[in-house]
Amino acid sequence: MLKIRTMVPKDFGFAQYLTETVGWNNSISDFERLLYYEPEGCFVAEQNDKPVGIVTTTTYEKLAWIGCMIVLEQYRGKGIGFKLMKRAIHYLQTKNVETIRLDAVPKATPLYKRLGFKEEYDSLRFIGNGQKMMCQKVSKMKNEDLENVAHLDTQFFGADRERVLRRVYEDFQDLCFVSSIDEELVGYIMAKRELNQIKVGPWICDPKHIGIAEELLKAILNEARGMKIWVGVPNGNKNSVNILKRYGFVDQPKSIRMYSGKRGYIGLINGVFGIGAPKKG
Repeated sequence: MLKIRTMVPKDFGFAQYLTETVGWNNSISDFERLLYYEPEGCFVAEQNDKPVGIVTTTTYEKLAWIGCMIVLEQYRGKGIGFKLMKRAIHYLQTKNVETIRLDAVPKATPLYKRLGFKEEYDSLRFIGNGQKMMCQKVSKMKNEDLENVAHLDTQFFGADRERVLRRVYEDFQDLCFVSSIDEELVGYIMAKRELNQIKVGPWICDPKHIGIAEELLKAILNEARGMKIWVGVPNGNKNSVNILKRYGFVDQPKSIRMYSGKRGYIGLINGVFGIGAPKKG
């Protein structure tokens, strides 16, 4: 018998294992944060009391993200993923969300289309290596910067995600940087340690200052010397792709950004040099 219930902390080990089976390799702390952001919006599917699948949600007022939709391989093709998605969508409807987004691997797009999702654009992936760098006009983010960081972020992301930015800063202060011109914030970058790699994002910069976006990346490269670095980029930001390739980043299999509901809250992709994460935008 299939049951779908709310995720609880004891599920984190299973959730991490599931991500390993599909090569995503999220950490237990990732799921701690996801449950912190949305305590009632992360779900586990159980077949005869055995956990077999998960899905998570993250809300940003009228915009929401669905992520980490995974079913154990031997239980796929039985409608479990469809039912997990329906539960997540129903939860978001109770929150009066108007637009739902997700990043889909190509194999999963037929499922999402059945649920009414439409393709928006390609979501690119890059892998590189940390290296010793000197950067200019960049400083470590401070707690008092977060209000301005959130304001700048909203302009380009398209919705307010201040609570997420504050939690990332709290957990990874040494991997958060800002840059200002004439005391006005023009860009910031955050990164997270996940197992044996660094994941960049969000990485936001006013597109009038591409050089600043590059300096922000260099700050992360320097902090992550000797480690692999992962970055996700909206297909429309060619400047970000050019910067990453300049520092030796190479393409990885892409995913597809999809949406359901109103096609609002798009933000300004030319200022999104790196996404927060496929699971939460």
